[in-house]
Amino acid sequence: MIVDFDNPVSVQYMKKSIESFAPVKDILSITPVQCTTPKTLPIRYQENENPIPFYVTHDGNDYLKERFFGGTFDDHPIYQSIMHSHYMLIKRMADGEDDLVVMEHDAALVNEESFRAMYEMAWGNVDGFFPGVCMEFYRLSWEYSQWFIGLLDNFPYTKNRYSGPMGIIHHDDRLGWKHPNRDWLMHCKEYWSKDLVSYGNGTTVLPHEGGHHFPSAVKQFYCTSAKNTNVMNCDNVVEDMSKDENARSINGQSRRDLVIFDEF
Repeated sequence: MIVDFDNPVSVQYMKKSIESFAPVKDILSITPVQCTTPKTLPIRYQENENPIPFYVTHDGNDYLKERFFGGTFDDHPIYQSIMHSHYMLIKRMADGEDDLVVMEHDAALVNEESFRAMYEMAWGNVDGFFPGVCMEFYRLSWEYSQWFIGLLDNFPYTKNRYSGPMGIIHHDDRLGWKHPNRDWLMHCKEYWSKDLVSYGNGTTVLPHEGGHHFPSAVKQFYCTSAKNTNVMNCDNVVEDMSKDENARSINGQSRRDLVIFDEF
């Protein structure tokens, strides 16, 4: 589990998350690890890319920001730190570490029965095991992890923007992955009338309702008083609870992805 031990809010989320996963402690052992922060973020790219990507403004500032990831990842140091934290754990998968899952500190187990059913059916049989919302809880296969790390280490120039790992996963065939039609377990993000996770063939089909369905088992905790510890802003979907659960936040998350509470 990725956590910032120097941030009290992160530690509070960590404790709440671990408590929520207690019902499945027979199959899951959670080990908190210190995340990368802007102060510890290693720098790999200190000069402009050539050519400068189309989405970067040419005002003399934006495209000069130091960053760890090249390619089309966001330049914000907090976002870069989050991505580097994920990178380091995916690299452990690529190096052959078995039974490793990446968890964020605010992951919330919301359906034990569904989680167990997905674990029994899909664990070890898919390139990506995502039993709920995006990057809150996931594992990549050894082969996919190796490809993924190789891509991030030498991201090609592209005219398309991939805003994060899920952007890469949904378009991995464009970026050189040779097996885009193998099995995955993934949330049906684009099937707005249902809150489901699909087990089946291909990362372009599953988000749109294909595959064998399970109720979503993992979501994201969101404390309205403490907010979160990254740059995401969900205020517009959590402050007005009369909004439809599928209402998207400023950053694209929908309210149905969140487990909302007021105080720790």
